[in-house]
Amino acid sequence: LRFFCSAICLFFFRLSRVEPGRDVDSRVTEAELFELMKNGFLTRREAMYLLSYGGPPHWLMLNWSMSFVEKHTTILAFKQFQGELLRLNNHLEGLDTNMGMTFPFAYFQCTASLTFSLILLWAYGMACHRSMLATPIFVSLTVLFTGMRNISAAMANPF
Repeated sequence: LRFFCSAICLFFFRLSRVEPGRDVDSRVTEAELFELMKNGFLTRREAMYLLSYGGPPHWLMLNWSMSFVEKHTTILAFKQFQGELLRLNNHLEGLDTNMGMTFPFAYFQCTASLTFSLILLWAYGMACHRSMLATPIFVSLTVLFTGMRNISAAMANPF
């Protein structure tokens, strides 16, 4: 359990160093290791190994927790645990990808929901008016606003 908790802590320590559009060093810092040792998640020997490890430290800790579970449980329990850890790692990688975006993911979702609600309200409003121009106006405004949203998302990350 302590390896699993250490993996989550190390991932979020690394995530706190992420700046949009920049690559961040995946190695662990001494301050982060000291914090984990202070809370009893790591021994000094494990911390020294993590300090010299070149890859992502949270993945190494997840591997250590898998090897511990493999030694102390049945094959079926290990396979289930391994599947859950791989699913967790996929979620963590997705979170890491979203946090590194230059166009913030929350902003993108907010603009998408606002555009959708605006179009929905226009559709209702124009359906209430009996006019021959309602449909062409609605279609042109829908194309305009969805195009503006897509262009702003594309311009946020030109590379």
